[in-house]
Amino acid sequence: MGCGITRADVLERRASNMSTPMVQFAAVQVIRAARGVLDDFLQHPKIGPVLAEKNKCGGYLCVGERGYGIYAVTMLGSHPKEKASTFSVALAKVQYLLDNPSAIMSREGRNPERGLWGGGLAVPIPTLNTTEPLLSFSGFPEHVDELFVMALAARMNLLSRRTAVELLTKFPNDYAKPEEDNLVFL
Repeated sequence: MGCGITRADVLERRASNMSTPMVQFAAVQVIRAARGVLDDFLQHPKIGPVLAEKNKCGGYLCVGERGYGIYAVTMLGSHPKEKASTFSVALAKVQYLLDNPSAIMSREGRNPERGLWGGGLAVPIPTLNTTEPLLSFSGFPEHVDELFVMALAARMNLLSRRTAVELLTKFPNDYAKPEEDNLVFL
């Protein structure tokens, strides 16, 4: 087989997928959910004015999965052409999570000189012993990007309220405190 994947790799994946539940990403569902989160953030009484003041109306969403890689990057809303590098920032966030299996948030490897920022999330699903969904958003202030991916994971029923509170406690956010998890659960 091409692309460096052997037949044994394919058979092993199939066998493991038959014995464990799988999280499956349907691109259309992810994008629809992300558009809803974008609309809610732009209209939110706390976050909306911050985005309006900074003239932020969209960005890039990157979706991947541990064990498989990056699936897609797409633009949501509108984003200035001169900020096209935001595309590669969204990719870098998911790539960091792929390269660092113990990382939950891309913020853990934050390195502005290398173009790595917060805004990437490895969705922790303790009930599944399979791969983890990876989400990143780039286009808003860094902590709003983080809230965006948390809200997207929550909207897709991949992130519980308890886990959101744990994440907001472990990774303090300028726009939401752990007791304000309603910003994640719009």
